[in-house]
Amino acid sequence: MNGGVTFTYPEVVRLDRLSMACFGGAVIDVTYSVQSAASATSGGPVSLECDGETHRELLATPAEGVESLNFNATTDDEQGAALAVVIPAMASHE
Repeated sequence: MNGGVTFTYPEVVRLDRLSMACFGGAVIDVTYSVQSAASATSGGPVSLECDGETHRELLATPAEGVESLNFNATTDDEQGAALAVVIPAMASHE
């Protein structure tokens, strides 16, 4: 996958979801790749309206053992901005 933004984790993580919001009225196409020691999974393109709403459907199921995540958002319109939030699983403390 060329371009985009890559998050590399110092320790393996579980990703519970990948949320994205964009602004400016355009439509963006999002692609992503999740890399673990055992495999790589790619998704997209997923078209999202840049309506300021948070879209959470990018990961169908949690991803285990993740070492890195790359995502890329493109549009034909030069207006707008995109923001991605990656939520790794939180350890529970009892």
